[in-house]
Amino acid sequence: MVRGRLIHTPEDFTAAFRIRQSVFQREQGVPAELDFDGRDAESLLVLVLEEETPVATARMLPENGEWLIGRVAVLPEYRGQEYGSFAVRILAEQAFSRGAARVLVNAQEGAAGFYRKLGFTACGAPFAEAGITHIPMQWEKKDFCGKCGHPCGV
Repeated sequence: MVRGRLIHTPEDFTAAFRIRQSVFQREQGVPAELDFDGRDAESLLVLVLEEETPVATARMLPENGEWLIGRVAVLPEYRGQEYGSFAVRILAEQAFSRGAARVLVNAQEGAAGFYRKLGFTACGAPFAEAGITHIPMQWEKKDFCGKCGHPCGV
């Protein structure tokens, strides 16, 4: 059974931070101070569990009157099973239910296809952060299906 929930407990924060450490710091070599930038307290964070095992996380924070999704991380052995998509859809639904017209993401270049499949489109010039090329992308509310969370046109 797969579940996703907004993070509220110290145990959930610890699980999410362990996933991020594994993916960003150990796997990608991102310095801890870039990953843990002090903005988690102002963010909405989501944790995805397979049965009782934490497998994915993501966060969304307010950015200039809009919502920016980031820190999307899935443990390697659980990739390709829609856990990352599930986390992003939960956060997008939260943003749109709070009145956002669009949500943003700075997608790692290698993950841009993942975000395109969800409904994001490029909206700016690529830039480098932590030595990784990122592409600014957006997902507009009009393209979000409230029933399935995909750009299905319903």
